[in-house]
Amino acid sequence: MSYTYNGDRMKIICDYCGNYLSDTDEKCPNCMAPNNHLKRVGNEVPQTIEELKAWYQDHNLPSEDITRFFIGKDIRSPRAFGIYQDIKTNNYVVYKNKDNGERAVRYEGKDEAYAVNELYLKLKEEILHQKSLNVPKSTSNSNYAYTKSTRKGNPLKRFFLAIIVFVVSMVLPLLLMRGLLSSHRDSGYYMYNNEPYYLYGGCEIRNDDCEWYHYNISTDSWNAVSQDTELRKAEYVGLSWNNNYGISINKELKDESFFKQLHPPIPNQGYYSYNDQTYYYLNGWYIYQNDSWSKTESPNENVTTSPDDYYDLDKTSDDTYNFNGTTYYENYYNRDSVDDNNYDSDDDSSWDDNSSWDDNDSWDSSSTDWDSDW
Repeated sequence: MSYTYNGDRMKIICDYCGNYLSDTDEKCPNCMAPNNHLKRVGNEVPQTIEELKAWYQDHNLPSEDITRFFIGKDIRSPRAFGIYQDIKTNNYVVYKNKDNGERAVRYEGKDEAYAVNELYLKLKEEILHQKSLNVPKSTSNSNYAYTKSTRKGNPLKRFFLAIIVFVVSMVLPLLLMRGLLSSHRDSGYYMYNNEPYYLYGGCEIRNDDCEWYHYNISTDSWNAVSQDTELRKAEYVGLSWNNNYGISINKELKDESFFKQLHPPIPNQGYYSYNDQTYYYLNGWYIYQNDSWSKTESPNENVTTSPDDYYDLDKTSDDTYNFNGTTYYENYYNRDSVDDNNYDSDDDSSWDDNSSWDDNDSWDSSSTDWDSDW
């Protein structure tokens, strides 16, 4: 991305047509493509992870350890909402870790604004829920008054209880740090019997359906393997391979054709050309036929696994294939229904009503429904 300055405004180059536009323009004035580097101003809905972090702070919310909303972090412990950008795929991931540690992925893709909006709406929903818990309950019909007990109890029992509390408070953190209480395995590279393995996606240690891949050193290739209960003993290496183990991996797993077929990359928004046909990708594929656009399937297996090879930058400056004027494009960007997990980018007055937090309020994350997928 290139930048230049014009007075007090920053100019950037459009990703689609190469012309200059302001960093505050929502669309390129030349080709009307969306500005992927839009600098949001005023009281608008957060569009980036950094803006959502700022919104969180501006609304005086408690720390993330209390609310259990982690912005920009991939937290693996139970009871957590979050959003982060995967360093391997560059996808934005919105997730919820349930009470049992199982992860439910709400969204994974290239659209940062959409991903941020998913977590933003959930956070607002949770704020309203927590505020409702702080509304004083009427006691006018109560025939009872609370009085603090003055009973001191058995001194010996209190002594042993204090010892138990002390031991638990010292030992429990150590167990958690060592992962002895966790039943969740992170995705990444593992070593077992001096052989490299790769686990795609986090899973439970006791789950026999984990997706494992084995690296064959002699053939320099990866192969999908059936779940083996012995792999539960595999040692975690990390998100990237560590050559300190004495084994050099020359071919990344993501380069394997079979892996791409199972987990195809998400194309960037824009025009694609295949077999003399024009396509457009915007959270799905569209085909241009008979002077109009219509929804379609992926053009071809090769386009699915290697979409960058078919990206057509020249089409962005050709009015013949103007996708921006279609109802598909307008419906995607004119999100004005909160019920559809969308938003109205023109609403500057009420988007954050009732979202600020009062220092006198208390946040009880244990009241959240941690068993549901979202």
